[in-house]
Amino acid sequence: GSSNHDISSTTQFILATQDGGGTWEAQETPVTNSIFSISFWDANNGWFTSDYGQIAHYTYQQPQTVNITAGGLSAALTTIEKNTLTDLIITGTIDARDFKILRDEMPMLANIDLSAATISAYTGSEGTYSTGAYSYPANTLSRNALYKKTTLKSIKLPADLTSIGRSALNSCTALTTITIPSSVVLIDSMA
Repeated sequence: GSSNHDISSTTQFILATQDGGGTWEAQETPVTNSIFSISFWDANNGWFTSDYGQIAHYTYQQPQTVNITAGGLSAALTTIEKNTLTDLIITGTIDARDFKILRDEMPMLANIDLSAATISAYTGSEGTYSTGAYSYPANTLSRNALYKKTTLKSIKLPADLTSIGRSALNSCTALTTITIPSSVVLIDSMA
């Protein structure tokens, strides 16, 4: 293996490690059939061959970390990052405006880690629910925060979160893993 990470194949995904095999992280591949072979020319780039003649390129993408203040996510990411990031870790403070960016302007986003972020209150027309003035409380996953975010597979919610708003994660059809902190006392309808 390389000094950065080793790769191990399973059926339609690969497992990557950056610590010599101490921990492994599943990485999706662009193939839809069983993988037969993997060939990497460096630590992050390679090719797969799979059943029925599929050949696909793979590039390992490390999660990107951004430290922002509420409302600052759009400015913290380039247009290319917004369009291509699949894994994002956010620290600092966020609000409903940032959730709107996550939901509407990041088409590939699959895994979000907000465990070290704090959700700030926001009142205005640029949030996730209404184009009119609307108040979004602090420490709440806002109403419609990630509504219909069909690419979302996992989310770690902020450690100090107290409630999950109405339809916050509704219709996130690919969502398989969610980390809800013990501080949550309210999960609204259709969340």
